[in-house]
Amino acid sequence: MTNENGEYTLKVTDKYLNHVYFNKAPLLSIGGIDIDTGKEFKGILEAPKDLDKDANLTPIRTLVTKILSKKLKAKINVNKDEIKKLIKEKKNL
Repeated sequence: MTNENGEYTLKVTDKYLNHVYFNKAPLLSIGGIDIDTGKEFKGILEAPKDLDKDANLTPIRTLVTKILSKKLKAKINVNKDEIKKLIKEKKNL
């Protein structure tokens, strides 16, 4: 759950931190209320779990994650610096 500003804290127990797939799974946000419109949000926001300590789940981050996912499936090499650069580029559109 987020607070009234859309901020959240994710507390993960050792059980999940040590799970074999933990570092491979993205962060997902499903549903909620859009604070700009006050209407129900029916989409899914996504961010790579290991991007940085303060991974925000935003529409732009979701688009970048989808783009990177396609590149990774195509076996194109992508590192954290490239991810951060791509996010910065998309934010400036």
